[in-house]
Amino acid sequence: MTRGEWYARHHGGGWRTARKEFTCGKSLCLRRIETKSKYFDTNQTTPWPKTLRICAECATERLK
Repeated sequence: MTRGEWYARHHGGGWRTARKEFTCGKSLCLRRIETKSKYFDTNQTTPWPKTLRICAECATERLK
């Protein structure tokens, strides 16, 4: 199971296209998500930004 599949099952997240540039929200990942690139919106609520957004590399990473 990948990290993206886990978030989809637990929080109902899904793939989105970035409208502006931002940084991956996964702990210790500092990848920039460029405009018009795919990222995974986990739909997990956080204080800021409203939901946790992670890069495609983190979303497709296999969980142990």
